[in-house]
Amino acid sequence: KHRCRLEPQVEAWLLNTSSTSPAAGWDIRSIAEVFGPKLSHPSSVSACELYTVDRLQNTTLERLLLYQNQTLPLERQKCPFGFVYEYDWHQFPGGLVKEWDLVCDRAWEVPFNESIYMLGMLIGFLVGGWFGDRFGRRPVILASGVVDFILELLICFSVNHTQYIILRILVAVCSTTRFSALTVLITEITTAKYRSLISAVSSIIQMSFQRIFLAVVALYVTNWRWLNASLVLTNSLIFILFFILPESPKWLVARARYRDAGDVLYRGYRMNARVKSILSPVSNRSPLLSKNEFFALIGIPDVSAKDKLDEEHAVMSGHSAKRIGKFSIFPLFNRSMAVSTFLCTILIAGHITCVFGLAFYSANIRFYTSYVLIINALSSIPGSLLFAGLYRCFRFRKRPLLVIYLVTAAVLWIAALYTLILQPKNDIVLNVLIAVVTMTLAAGSRMVFVYVPELYSPVYRNRGLGVCAGLARLGVFWFPLINRLDSSVRHGFPLTIYAGLITIQMIVLCFLRDTNGEAPGTERTLNCGTWSSQHTGSLGTFRASKPREAPA
Repeated sequence: KHRCRLEPQVEAWLLNTSSTSPAAGWDIRSIAEVFGPKLSHPSSVSACELYTVDRLQNTTLERLLLYQNQTLPLERQKCPFGFVYEYDWHQFPGGLVKEWDLVCDRAWEVPFNESIYMLGMLIGFLVGGWFGDRFGRRPVILASGVVDFILELLICFSVNHTQYIILRILVAVCSTTRFSALTVLITEITTAKYRSLISAVSSIIQMSFQRIFLAVVALYVTNWRWLNASLVLTNSLIFILFFILPESPKWLVARARYRDAGDVLYRGYRMNARVKSILSPVSNRSPLLSKNEFFALIGIPDVSAKDKLDEEHAVMSGHSAKRIGKFSIFPLFNRSMAVSTFLCTILIAGHITCVFGLAFYSANIRFYTSYVLIINALSSIPGSLLFAGLYRCFRFRKRPLLVIYLVTAAVLWIAALYTLILQPKNDIVLNVLIAVVTMTLAAGSRMVFVYVPELYSPVYRNRGLGVCAGLARLGVFWFPLINRLDSSVRHGFPLTIYAGLITIQMIVLCFLRDTNGEAPGTERTLNCGTWSSQHTGSLGTFRASKPREAPA
């Protein structure tokens, strides 16, 4: 709620009158309607004009009280002294709206701020996909993480909303670039058996714990700058990855850097072997292979052999660079991949619209905002575990995702119809239903970002995910407008739109092929056929041998 701020003397008089005589009834609505035109909405207070009168004269208040119940026009003016804000019990005070007066003529900047962030995410997915395929997954993750850390720190010192928006766009670019590369990296360094588990752990650490931490901080911090500073603290964890994050061995193989790929796999093998030896009895422990023994087992030539094949490998690398060095997105729209790219874009667009839309819809739920965020963050943890369990138990990807969407759509339709028809005084039941939807959407999010990359070969995987997720952001620009329908049409109406989107996603999913986490024969030939044909047992032996489980 907001009204025009009056002269300091008038504000002091109103405060003194309200404190000495509560019966006077000088609340924010009555003040706005006495000193300005009558408000149109019966429940909200959004006053943007004042009557042009001398408010410091003693007779002015009497004249305004006479005018209050009449329709005679008075000359008006925009709020000359700024605004006075009043927050409901469930709202977060001390936000951007209050600091930069993003109301009245500037009210459009609030949904614009949300939409422009989606534009940054679109750019981030497109750029991240190209960078990830061009420079590797690890450098892109680390570089974007460090830049994100710096930008979040600069946001804390923003002097105006324009600077804040520009920095937020850059943050969106960096965060989605990192997310795109990290999603593909997890896909490529794990086997299908363990992929869902690693993705679930990553999701819980990145999303759930961070959101819970921010929501708890918001209970005690009422200034958005300090709240953003807590986000900087969580982003500082990126520096730990400099010491533990590997490069994708599949990307290294696709770039003909076989020994580098072998080094990554050998580190994973040693780590897995040590953990296995700790958990196994002494009698079942096997000796650790040396690096040369491991390389020989998976088919990587030793140093001397490599020296003899330097010229051959240089030629191969040159041909490989010509083949995969054209880091263009146009192959994603050729006859074999165009349909999958189009359908995946629709699938991700509908999914992230529901995820972001319902996340921001929490502001419309009549419950304390921080508690709603904590409940939703906690709900995403069992969602991530559900994703890990389903993809661990079921070999193929599409059917579990279809069931998740079916449950999500059913709960959303129940929540929408319940709220639309009954219009309850509090939203406790709605909050519980939204928590269930948050859990299923958390599971669905991880499933989608495991399933979609598997539809592409490693050469196009990062670009495929980046293009689909990037173009999908074009559909997300509408979720602020969808959520505004909650006040302009009827409380709960946006939920019907989100339920309809989930239903559409179920239909789209039926037209996509299924995957099981293993590369099809065409992908093996595309990425590794040349190497395997010239080095007997190289990648083929690696796929069939026991150390294949090492990267898990």
